[in-house]
Amino acid sequence: VGEYKVDGSAVSYKEYEDALGEIGVLIKARNFLVFQGDVESIARKTPKQLVEMFENISGSAEMATEYSEALKAKEEAEKQTVFLHNKLRGFKTERRGLKEQKEEAERFNAALQKKADVQTDFFLWQLYHIHRDIQEREETTDDLKTEQEEANEAEAEKAAALRDAKKQASTVRRQGTKAEKNRVKIASEVD
Repeated sequence: VGEYKVDGSAVSYKEYEDALGEIGVLIKARNFLVFQGDVESIARKTPKQLVEMFENISGSAEMATEYSEALKAKEEAEKQTVFLHNKLRGFKTERRGLKEQKEEAERFNAALQKKADVQTDFFLWQLYHIHRDIQEREETTDDLKTEQEEANEAEAEKAAALRDAKKQASTVRRQGTKAEKNRVKIASEVD
């Protein structure tokens, strides 16, 4: 405990320590003086103790809490990055799946449309052939009606000719019967 001066003026120990700290001399770390026995005690230290000593000398020990907080923040950021990366990968996988589903739905709709087009063409083909069959049958029916009318007319003419022939035959028979009666009458008169 003595007197401490900075630039010729007397200061407290704390101010003196701060002034030395500004130029990089840390009294607590003992980084500017080598005391008797320091070399031997340093040689006996474990690696962990050496690290602690170097951290005290360099001043990084004072930043240990900030460092551990920054390390925790870094680890948390890495976890968050990994989480977001996995989430993004999941979204990409889901998007790929949805894209495949969309393409499958489009292929299905195209197949349905093609099926509808083929069915439409088939029904039109059927309608065409049904219409053509109807026309052919109507033509056949018209031809048969014409033939039937001609046959009916021919039958009517033949029936009329038959009636005329029957009338003539009846007339001839009557005349024959009348002539026979006359002959029998004449023959009976002659006898």
